[in-house]
Amino acid sequence: MWTGQHTPFTQMIDNTNLAWIEDMRADPESLPTIGHMLRDLGYYTAYKGKWHESEFPAGDSTDAMEPFGFSDFQEWGDAYGAPLDGLNKDPLTAAEAVGWLQDRAPNISDSQPWFLAVNFINPHDIMYFDTDDEEMVQVRGMFPIFGAPDTPLYRQQWPTTLPASFFDDLSGQPQAVRNYKVSGDGMYGRIPMDRRDMWHNHVNYYINCMIDVDQHIGSVLDALEESGRDANTIIIFTSDHCICSNPSWFIWVNDNQRHIYRFLEGH
Repeated sequence: MWTGQHTPFTQMIDNTNLAWIEDMRADPESLPTIGHMLRDLGYYTAYKGKWHESEFPAGDSTDAMEPFGFSDFQEWGDAYGAPLDGLNKDPLTAAEAVGWLQDRAPNISDSQPWFLAVNFINPHDIMYFDTDDEEMVQVRGMFPIFGAPDTPLYRQQWPTTLPASFFDDLSGQPQAVRNYKVSGDGMYGRIPMDRRDMWHNHVNYYINCMIDVDQHIGSVLDALEESGRDANTIIIFTSDHCICSNPSWFIWVNDNQRHIYRFLEGH
């Protein structure tokens, strides 16, 4: 997404916190990111929030993203999408972006256009959701899973429906598709197909995760409007991937569904 190039060029076939994956390749000449490209056009480029395309050395700093064409990274480092990272770190990302718009953008706008990438995590938290919590019917996997936070937002209940693909028969699918489900169940826990209540809990939590991140997006957009620069700013919403949220019984990361909120701003 950042380079416009596919895996053979970026070498990104898995998460970089795994031993067999190296950092994303990026070079201003041979494999530039959108940050490099916009810098060539005279833009000031800044980056806030989740990156997860490389391992930063100890002592992350605001210069950590310079090799990838961006300035002003957050001092507290990267956010990888660990359990409840969306709940805990999206507010920090929003605060970073709001602070940048209030304190940094006014000085830059006097001399050059700017581009700010704001990268939120949620609704990624659904990946580690425990659909029945204390009942423990959901079979545990390799990774820890958690129930919904006990807050008014996450206690909200919605009239959810299961998609038609929930009832798909995987027996006619390629073995690789079936293996994908088996590996997902092994990592994040298997939800019994006959427990429709647990699947509805899954969809309900996903909705609340989106409401949560939508509020943080709103705070950034409010700050942009208050700055008086909103009329001269192009806002782009995009995403990388997310869970299937039930299609074909998959409950973890898949590129068929693209609902993680990320948005870019360019002034």
